Amino acid sequence: AYKKERGSSAIFGSSSQDPSAARLAAKAAFAARGGLVTLYCDEEVYPIAAIESPSVIVREYTNQRVDQYDAILAGPGWGNGREEVLITLLDSNRPLVLDADAIHAYASLFQQGPRVQKSDIIFTPHLGELRVLGGAILQRPCFDLDESPQLFFANLTELAQRLGATLVVKSSIIHLVDHTGAITILESLNPSLGVGGSGDVLAGVITALLGQGYSAVDAALLGCKIHIQAGKIAHEEVGYYDSEVLCSYIGKVVKEAER
Repeated sequence: AYKKERGSSAIFGSSSQDPSAARLAAKAAFAARGGLVTLYCDEEVYPIAAIESPSVIVREYTNQRVDQYDAILAGPGWGNGREEVLITLLDSNRPLVLDADAIHAYASLFQQGPRVQKSDIIFTPHLGELRVLGGAILQRPCFDLDESPQLFFANLTELAQRLGATLVVKSSIIHLVDHTGAITILESLNPSLGVGGSGDVLAGVITALLGQGYSAVDAALLGCKIHIQAGKIAHEEVGYYDSEVLCSYIGKVVKEAER
């Protein structure tokens, strides 16, 4: 296998506030069979990022073309004020995973005017980010903690349809919603996955699969299943763990899936 045949991914993330989130995403992308990962980061964290992960190509972003990548992840540790860069990524013809700070940036952009729909975008919000995204797109308060299940599902369907994209809503269970509004529920019942960086790992896995040619829905579904299974095995073998340890189990699960 040649590295570029296994998917070339770009990650836009890492800031002085959070320089490590994108590193976790990159490590997870490699563990999920990704062949090549490039990290675009800020000038002030470049020296750290460049030596932290020798397998990752690290660059400062200066309006380079991104069409050479098979998939792009934006958001892990990215920080605020990323709207202009996000516009460039949205205008590219590349499949996108938007996580964390990129979700906030997208919501901000949408409030300035509707964005072009792309069915190959995957949003991976936790519940707080979901409220921000839903409020911007649906233009009303939604996804509050006291919301009824019926209203929650109705809002999820409407949001995915309005976005024309795939949603991966992260909580104690995962709600995966495709661009038509169809909802798939994945239960892990594994609180050990509730650790800092776990979402960055999931975003990296999904991006790697997207870069290997899977559709947005399939990449999201397979990525979530891999993440859940890796967490299950890690908990059985070591008990509680950090997200860097979780990455090593991603590779084991993918290996088993290939058999």
